[in-house]
Amino acid sequence: MSIAPTVPENGGAFVLVVAWRVGRNVVARKVKIGGPVEEALSQYATDAAAVVEASEGRQYDPDEDQEELGYVFSSRAEAWDTALLEELWKGDALPNLEPEELGKTFVCYAALVGSGPSTALYIRKSNPISLATKSLVAGYIGGALTKVENRVFAFDSNFDVIVTADRLFALNKLRFELLFKDSAAVIAKAPEWVDEMASLLPMSPESKANLESNLKTSSLLRRKITSILSREYARALTVDTIRSKMELHGLEVERLMPDGELLFSPENTRELVRLLNQDLFRGDFSDEEFAAGSKQRRGND
Repeated sequence: MSIAPTVPENGGAFVLVVAWRVGRNVVARKVKIGGPVEEALSQYATDAAAVVEASEGRQYDPDEDQEELGYVFSSRAEAWDTALLEELWKGDALPNLEPEELGKTFVCYAALVGSGPSTALYIRKSNPISLATKSLVAGYIGGALTKVENRVFAFDSNFDVIVTADRLFALNKLRFELLFKDSAAVIAKAPEWVDEMASLLPMSPESKANLESNLKTSSLLRRKITSILSREYARALTVDTIRSKMELHGLEVERLMPDGELLFSPENTRELVRLLNQDLFRGDFSDEEFAAGSKQRRGND
């Protein structure tokens, strides 16, 4: 799985975009840049594309510890904050950044490069002016420190995410998730995930309400639940199967699943999610029970 670098040459299409959030909404602006800045950012984008070209990568899995395994890839659908992605993708159609908007807290900046099917979006989760928010910023000008009156942009030399017409490549999984899976717009999807869980497994209205509340406050739980929903086995689970696995791991069936319904109470939610996400296992030699925090699946290296 790879993409061809789409960084334009000789003054081709290149648009720098910054974005900030207002509640669940996203505001994005394009930023006018000079030749040397465009040249440097183009090189950073070229370097990011080269990382993807150099290896096969690994299928994105929200429940797998992938930080040390190189980049991961997925469909664009994994970018749940669709509003953010749509705004960044507008590129040159966006209004220009106005001087009075420099005080906004940008959640990211991005370079939209190329045209047509070869267009690619290179995103960095960083505020490019965050280094210039001190009360006094000075530059060594004319042999002496001089106060810099205007805000200064400072760019990193790498990007976190590359998005093409149909694919997404996360060079930094954590930063990708912070950008596209933990925003207010994403958290608002919690009722949808709970309804999907309830369509697969019996649970009371009380359980649904408690699970939804937990999903809104815990990014870890969101990753676990969405991981469960993405698995084929979740469609085949039955009350009898779940009961047998509870008994296998020494869990209290009547507390966790009274009257044949999963009870996602404050005391039970962690245990139930671990069970349903296949996080529980028994030691081969000690026969002790353990719970995994994340996984690295064999055969996928």
